Amino acid sequence: MSKSDYVPPSDADFLRLLDKFLARAKEAGDCLLPEDLAQLQTGAAELHAGVAEADQSATAHKNAVARKKDIRDRVERNFRAVGRRIKAHAKYTPALGALMGLEGADYTPKPATAKPSLSGLDLSDGEIQIDFTKGPMSDAIHLYCQREGDTGWVLLGLANVSPFIDRRPLLVPGKPELRRYTAVYVKNYKEFGQFSDEIVVNCAP
Repeated sequence: MSKSDYVPPSDADFLRLLDKFLARAKEAGDCLLPEDLAQLQTGAAELHAGVAEADQSATAHKNAVARKKDIRDRVERNFRAVGRRIKAHAKYTPALGALMGLEGADYTPKPATAKPSLSGLDLSDGEIQIDFTKGPMSDAIHLYCQREGDTGWVLLGLANVSPFIDRRPLLVPGKPELRRYTAVYVKNYKEFGQFSDEIVVNCAP
């Protein structure tokens, strides 16, 4: 009967295995050479430090992305408000608007090639925030996800307001997991256009 690899793929599980091994190293007796033990002890200490540094960097990145989004939302709201006031002024003309960047480009809808744009933010403990674009031709999007163990894409639901929050818990409590997301536009409850580019979000405990 075959056995699975005894070295787990996740860093957290591998560190637990290393710590357990080193705590019981004396039980191995002559099976374990002193130089091998010293090398593993050094490696375990380095890996603990590396994982801690990576976790801190991931948290800092997540916080920076969240701060950036808040700033962007605030500045964009102010900019749009100013733009509306300018465009409502009696002296406003499309030529002035074009000069100041307040006139959008001519747009010809192409339903067959339309596709949403997604971005993801890990909120920890399995919660993921998915921001998306809703084109002028669509009522909403269908958001799909795939994670370890899924045989295909799983429809999470119909979303007509961005962001969408995936509130599913982690498959294994305390264990990080990767989730892949994609979406397609919906009009009158029917999908149309192209699926978005896939994004991958690392879900941290």
